Amino acid sequence: MISVIFSTYNGEQTLPLMLNALIEIDKPEGGWELIAVNNNSTDNTDQILNDYQDKLPLKIYFEKKKGKNNALNSVINQITGEICVFTDDDIIPDKSWLTTFEHAVNANEDYSIFGGRIEPYWSHEPDLWNEQWINKGIVYGISPDELTQGAVSQSHIWGANMAIRSDVFKLGYQFDSNIGPDGTSSYKMGSETSFTQRLVKDGYLCWYEPSCVVQHIIKTNQMKPKWVLGRAGRFGKGIANKVLDANANKNYKTIFLIPRYFFTLLMQQYIRLIKSFLTSDTENVFKSKWEINYLIGIISEIRVKKNK
Repeated sequence: MISVIFSTYNGEQTLPLMLNALIEIDKPEGGWELIAVNNNSTDNTDQILNDYQDKLPLKIYFEKKKGKNNALNSVINQITGEICVFTDDDIIPDKSWLTTFEHAVNANEDYSIFGGRIEPYWSHEPDLWNEQWINKGIVYGISPDELTQGAVSQSHIWGANMAIRSDVFKLGYQFDSNIGPDGTSSYKMGSETSFTQRLVKDGYLCWYEPSCVVQHIIKTNQMKPKWVLGRAGRFGKGIANKVLDANANKNYKTIFLIPRYFFTLLMQQYIRLIKSFLTSDTENVFKSKWEINYLIGIISEIRVKKNK
């Protein structure tokens, strides 16, 4: 039995594409269920989910407290499958999505964490900078082409296409409710990463299965510079703790409790931005803005942690 779990907040734009695709998937031998958590949506999400109850093995839950991880944690005890497949409300799965996961999990008994390939589904033809100027993994959660089948580090297991053996949750593991989407534009990225990091630290192993594919729907607003640069700040916030841990034993001089070298890096990027602007180098103008937002995200999150 496979339990597919996802949280949705104001997902009316993508839910019909996702749910229609799920109707057409090959059914796993052990059967499956679909668990949807409406995370206090204010759009037509509730009606859309209800419209599909007679078309899918769908169970609908409601979680008032904002935050994707709050929503996921609220249904962990409702899981009945031996395999838990986590995904998002903006994916389109391949027809063999669940049967491929089922085979991969059953064939690799020593592994408890599984990830599949994530490809882009562009809302319209992408511009050059969407394709070439950014890290599509960080920005859009798109899997790198060079990643092949086999054991991987947890950093290659991403929430839009991830499976966990349900025995893990019987031991009390949960998602960190302080990380991940929460209905605002200022959240810390890394909700599933923080979870898989804890599992790997405790000895669990990760497997990547490239033939297990979903497409991630890239919305029109997500293809604009403002949204992408906002993503840089959220990524910086999410990686701040890792940066602090890596430098915990180094005696850096600080400014307002922040290691001074971050301000040096920030100044270097502002200088790069000015030079690029003056030479009409639009690519490096954009990349400088990305690095600036990323560094500001790190600095702001470190400051929050240091002031606690």
